[in-house]
Amino acid sequence: MVGQQGVRYTISLIATHFGDVVAVCECLIRRGSLSFMEVVRFTELHKGQVKDCLLVLIQHNCVQAFSIPKTVGMGGATKPVTLYMAIFDNIIHRMRFSKFLQIVKEHLGNQCAELLEGFLQHGRLTFELLYDRASGLSGGKAKRDDVLATFNKLVHAHYLERCPKGDPFLETDANDEVSFVRKRTRVTGLHDLTHEHLRNAGAKHDGGPVRPEAADAGNLDGWTQES
Repeated sequence: MVGQQGVRYTISLIATHFGDVVAVCECLIRRGSLSFMEVVRFTELHKGQVKDCLLVLIQHNCVQAFSIPKTVGMGGATKPVTLYMAIFDNIIHRMRFSKFLQIVKEHLGNQCAELLEGFLQHGRLTFELLYDRASGLSGGKAKRDDVLATFNKLVHAHYLERCPKGDPFLETDANDEVSFVRKRTRVTGLHDLTHEHLRNAGAKHDGGPVRPEAADAGNLDGWTQES
């Protein structure tokens, strides 16, 4: 259970690192998982502002979108509804970025530390973006195979993982389809749905399987630091 001091510190971290997006993040931290229109209503921001804030927070792994089935109409038909949740642990990890880099530098070397720093600074990256950054830092001298080898070291050491699908689908009990994701603690209002639920939900997305994590160059289409 997260206390009020932890909530305030988390909000302070987001405000320091991202500025104005703190309003959206604070709303999700205090109120739990919300739909896009609920965030708009509670924050009293324009839709465009909320969208931009959510994109920044998702890019940096501070917020995750997910879908749940919702019953509509009299016939009992269901449709997926997208909700957004703040990932408390990932936000707190931001204060430890310098420690992460120091550990990686000591155990895996400078090249791995430089590569990881790109993820810590920019959030989710494709391999092409990662290679372009490495090439720019080296004055165009970085070789693709070398960057890939360094990248694989970080993956195999569990410092990186494939990004979750943008909108993983959570199966819920028919009699409790919404309360599962809206369950809140009495102290902070944070729901009991954790990032682990979303990882487990990665088994399905839009009714289909999600590709397993892979470290081959053909599938490096979205990676992030592992929490």
